[in-house]
Amino acid sequence: MDTLVAIYAIIHSMTGTPYVPGGNSSSGTDCSGLASIVANVASGRGPFSGRFNTATEAGALASRGFVPGTAPGAIVI
Repeated sequence: MDTLVAIYAIIHSMTGTPYVPGGNSSSGTDCSGLASIVANVASGRGPFSGRFNTATEAGALASRGFVPGTAPGAIVI
């Protein structure tokens, strides 16, 4: 499955779920949790295979292969 399609699918599946502080499941999450889910799917991991927060985001994204900056067609978190 195309990565972007997979990202859209997981986001769509969570539409309408509650905001859950510190959440990281299909039944609800917060903004960092959703960013984690997107990063996980984009890097070929299971959507709920790991969670970061604002303080740990840079290191967690780097560990998943993301690099700072932007580029045409890039996924920017």
